[in-house]
Amino acid sequence: MPTLTHTQGTNSSTRRRPPATVIGASALTALIAAVGAYGAIYFTGKEGWDAAGATFVATYEFITLAGLVSAVAFLRGHALGRVGVIVYGIWMIYFTIFKITAIQEWEAMPFGAIALITLLLATRPSARDYAR
Repeated sequence: MPTLTHTQGTNSSTRRRPPATVIGASALTALIAAVGAYGAIYFTGKEGWDAAGATFVATYEFITLAGLVSAVAFLRGHALGRVGVIVYGIWMIYFTIFKITAIQEWEAMPFGAIALITLLLATRPSARDYAR
């Protein structure tokens, strides 16, 4: 009688559950990207659409899309996803510093804090080992 055999890969290409640091960094990146994308459209539109506003929103949305794609890729274990999450976090920190110093928009501080937490999570050894 034929027998069914279950072959599960034992090599390193087997999918495994992402560590908490990767889940946290990806979730926080998606959160600040989604909220920031909505805020860029909403608050720029409140002031009226001109060429500078449309350029800002288009650029911001492109960077946000890169952050969202990086978060998904990092969650799936891709090394470039981790790099993208780190770059997006650094960009959000610089953008927060610019908003606070140039236009005194203190409401941007939570974005910078979340981006800093994201950087700390994405640079942990468990996240680095997962995204190889």
